[in-house]
Amino acid sequence: MTAEQLENADVVHISSLVVHMRPDVMADVTDYLDQKPGLEIQGGNEQGKMVVTLETLTEHAVLDAISEINYLPGVLSTSLVFHQIDDAREEQTALTPANVGVEAL
Repeated sequence: MTAEQLENADVVHISSLVVHMRPDVMADVTDYLDQKPGLEIQGGNEQGKMVVTLETLTEHAVLDAISEINYLPGVLSTSLVFHQIDDAREEQTALTPANVGVEAL
């Protein structure tokens, strides 16, 4: 997803995935995923598990990304663990004591 597409979008799908792979392919999978627009690697471990986040314009794009990752050599599974649809045109406000009350923090 490009910055221009994001600017013109009505909604954005934010997803988090856990990718489980053979440890020996971790570097290759990392290199491949680093090139994917809208996908960011959040972390991983030496046992072959990785957490990634996605920003997409549709639900279909989330499913396509999961399918694409699943077909990479050495990937054992890709699990969707979080999905949220945000209004892309709505201004996001950070939580602060002033706008939620000190007792909520």
